[in-house]
Amino acid sequence: MVAASLAEALAGQPLGKTRSALVLARKLPHRRAMTELLAIARSRAPRAERINALTIAGRLAAPADGRAFMRFLDSADVHVQAIASDGIERARYQPALPRLAAIVNQDGDAAIHAAFAMAALASPRGVSGLVGYMHSSDPRIREAACRAVWLLYEGNRIAPALEACTRDRDKRAAAMAKRTVRTIEKRRAIKY
Repeated sequence: MVAASLAEALAGQPLGKTRSALVLARKLPHRRAMTELLAIARSRAPRAERINALTIAGRLAAPADGRAFMRFLDSADVHVQAIASDGIERARYQPALPRLAAIVNQDGDAAIHAAFAMAALASPRGVSGLVGYMHSSDPRIREAACRAVWLLYEGNRIAPALEACTRDRDKRAAAMAKRTVRTIEKRRAIKY
């Protein structure tokens, strides 16, 4: 039975060990794979199996799947919130924006994932697309847009990568990174 096969592929696997189940899920019709994976994610299976199932579902997410991930945004487990944010990002599910904003506005590990999802939903241009959310009629979405920009630029992802690029062997790449750093530093010096 296929459902048992997906469940068996995930059974007993440590967190993050999803390769065999992902390969199997990709062989199934999309709807069937998503139904089975999300059922496992909602089940009483061990935490690692539930999170692994949700992770695979997130990797396979299509626009029609976005709503299914919203339920997981309400989890008390920030790991589950982060994975659900990633699934919503892949599905480009706009109705999730207020819930993503709520996660961005919290302090927690899921905030960076929700910020990336907001940026992806804003525009294919990514972070610059968040500017439109700064004009939202919802003050929590405006707050989240500002926090998302802060998280993405000041968080642990961009600053270290940008700093490393300033030492790039390619002179043009290094010069652009240095220019970007100088621009950010000038903007920080502005008193708001």
